[in-house]
Amino acid sequence: MTEVFNHIFTSASGVHSAPKSVPDIAPFERVRPPRGLDGRYGNFRCLEQCTIPVRDDLTAIRWWIDKTSNNEGTRRARRNAMEKLLNWAWFERKREVSSLREIDFAIFGRFLADPQPAERWLAPQMSRSSSDWRPFNKPIKESSRALILRHVSSLVKFLSANRYADLQFAFGKRAREDGVATVIVNSPSKLDKEISPITEPEWRWVWRTLAMLYPKHDLAPQRAVTELLYFGGLRVEDLIHLETQDLEPPNRFAPGWLIRVRKNDRMAVRVAVYAPPPLSETITRWINANEPSSWTTPVHIRIRDPQVRFLNLSRAQIENSARAVIRRAASMALEAGDIETGLRLRERRLTAYRGAFELHQRPEPIERAADQLTGNRFALCELLDRRKSPKWDWTAAKHLWTETNPLSAEHG
Repeated sequence: MTEVFNHIFTSASGVHSAPKSVPDIAPFERVRPPRGLDGRYGNFRCLEQCTIPVRDDLTAIRWWIDKTSNNEGTRRARRNAMEKLLNWAWFERKREVSSLREIDFAIFGRFLADPQPAERWLAPQMSRSSSDWRPFNKPIKESSRALILRHVSSLVKFLSANRYADLQFAFGKRAREDGVATVIVNSPSKLDKEISPITEPEWRWVWRTLAMLYPKHDLAPQRAVTELLYFGGLRVEDLIHLETQDLEPPNRFAPGWLIRVRKNDRMAVRVAVYAPPPLSETITRWINANEPSSWTTPVHIRIRDPQVRFLNLSRAQIENSARAVIRRAASMALEAGDIETGLRLRERRLTAYRGAFELHQRPEPIERAADQLTGNRFALCELLDRRKSPKWDWTAAKHLWTETNPLSAEHG
């Protein structure tokens, strides 16, 4: 009885009450900082000048993810990168994120290459709700390490630009070339590798596929998406946000449509893309199909609702449409006996369209080996400019959109 009374008394007085749970390594949605490490008074905080409505590091990071992630894939990648940074900063480095020095970021880069002690940081893949969850389930590749550091670099730039914390961390190709990189990843990541554009024989099979399966007048999204990716050099992200106000009809200065593409979603800067004849014709058909019947010329585009999406397709619809064309072109090439081209097309991603049209319309090949040996990039740029046709002179590129028989034996 006395022991029960003493237990009740000490619990009520708080002398021997059960200790609160101490924060420990946890996934992003459950992680919380140890006492005094939430970042409200971090060493590099800019309290009076902060332009975002946040008070601590975790909230600032969540704000950055929400405001700068264009899709769920980017959001997930940034969340995974941040849970590694937060757990390491709080439970290994014993610092707030807003107190991390440049040397701390360098140490974090080395930690990613070899997270030790392994029993504390590595565990088999399991549910994120488990208390045994850990940020690493296996040693990460150099490409994954580079991607994590890219997200960290993006976070640092965001926090500094919005005057939340004046942090220093330089990472990436430009920082490496300038000799100011905080961390250098020796093995190049996939993002650093040059994307190989599709070859002209591959494009001929793609164009034959469009001619055979997706006629011009059907307004098939497969044709519109493929032409915008190839002739316009646009990205999938550009197509999602492309609005009718971004399109200017032909005029006496340029015979084709002009597409103004946002260079950055948060900036008003736009890049002008001149549409060659096949793409201009496709744009005209789409515009006329969506115009009221009383409007007969595309000039009325200037007074329409500026928020109307041009394609009005989701990311999945755009990607599936373009991939369907590539897959069908690969099948046609293989059926016709062009095994080499067909197998290459099977492995192609949509990024392979980028820069392909510009490369294919050049009258002479570029000797890139000479540039690599001499390092004379300025001379190469001048050479490229001399070989490029004027923005609206497409006479040298007609072979890239001439209708051909898809079943022709001549496919090289």
